[in-house]
Amino acid sequence: MQSVPVYFQSVLHIPSVDYDFYTVPQKNACLALKDQRSFWPRGKGLGGSSNLNAMFWQRSNQHDYDKWAELSGTDDWKFDNILRNFKNIEDYHGRYYNEKWHSKGKGGIYVSTVSDNKLRKEFFEAGKEMGYPTEDVNGHQNPSFSGLDTSIKDGRRFGTYPGFLEPILSRTNLNIYRYAHVTKVHLHKVTKRAYGVTYKRHGVVHFVRAKREIVISAGSLNTPQLLMLSGIGPKAHLESLRINCLIDLPVGKNLQDHIGAFVGPFIVDIPGTTNVISRDFTTNTLTDYFSQHKGFMSMPPGANAVAYIHSSLSKQRGNITNKSPDIQLLLIPSTSITLTEIFEKFTNIKNGLIKKYASGLRGNDSFLINVMLGKYYSRGEVRLASADPLDKPILDPKYFSHPDDVKIFVDGME
Repeated sequence: MQSVPVYFQSVLHIPSVDYDFYTVPQKNACLALKDQRSFWPRGKGLGGSSNLNAMFWQRSNQHDYDKWAELSGTDDWKFDNILRNFKNIEDYHGRYYNEKWHSKGKGGIYVSTVSDNKLRKEFFEAGKEMGYPTEDVNGHQNPSFSGLDTSIKDGRRFGTYPGFLEPILSRTNLNIYRYAHVTKVHLHKVTKRAYGVTYKRHGVVHFVRAKREIVISAGSLNTPQLLMLSGIGPKAHLESLRINCLIDLPVGKNLQDHIGAFVGPFIVDIPGTTNVISRDFTTNTLTDYFSQHKGFMSMPPGANAVAYIHSSLSKQRGNITNKSPDIQLLLIPSTSITLTEIFEKFTNIKNGLIKKYASGLRGNDSFLINVMLGKYYSRGEVRLASADPLDKPILDPKYFSHPDDVKIFVDGME
């Protein structure tokens, strides 16, 4: 596993660690991307996508969980009840520790706050001018501005494998089969209860029967794929692929993704205000990292602060105190797009576009704001490409198919 935070993009597109998914061509978005297809990395191996994500540690808003509780008819999903689970999975060592919201010293994902302060004070002051406080967005997550929490320990990526699996490897009731690909969950014909799984390992097909239960944790894309391959999903779709539909459910529907875009770069006149890779990456950078696990290489890709705010559309619809913010902003006090070939490769941007866009920026202090939709009205879907479990699923987020998404996104950029 590649554990140096600043080089997270180096493991993308590598078949042994990344499923390397792409969406279908998008009609209303991704115009700068090759074939208008968005690249969706998904992690393989022990630890899954935590081995290659950007290490940002962000909870959702309490109102989202309370809404889930209302929809499901059970108080188990209420934020006040689920908070203990948030605390149980983290070992918090960030700047916002408060025992009401966080826990530390009990294991789980190690969480720290990015130490880089470049432009963070100015970012917070801008938030105050807009009427937003500076506070812990991973606490109550009121609309606010905050330093960025990340899953990084001693300058190294800290994912779910070291957080949860590695500490219990010696358990006698735990068996781990690497290089195993589950192809089907078997259901009882009458009761429809899952009783076993088929998996393929080193070219050999195996079946294992469950004594108690089966837990599927294949993520938001591979989980619906596996369910549909097993006969759980939309009947018409499954039967079109000659898969016997055992349970007719809208599996794969309601796909949502927090689409984002970089705004900027904005050039800063004062040298040293931001991180300029061509200027600031020196032998001292390597020394700081490998001797003390600090400095530029110990930080996630660029960002050091975050904000959650309400769009004008959200405010117009009223009662913002009882609903979650719909825009997320990330402060990136550097311009990694000057590394044109690397940036184009891991984002699937058309060749030469970034070089043209970033012309004249090299060596200049500048920053970006990554604007993301926190509340997404468009709804996409995951479908099967075939009945072959090894074929990649068809992913269609249907970006900007709902007009409100465009309005909110433009509002966030402004």
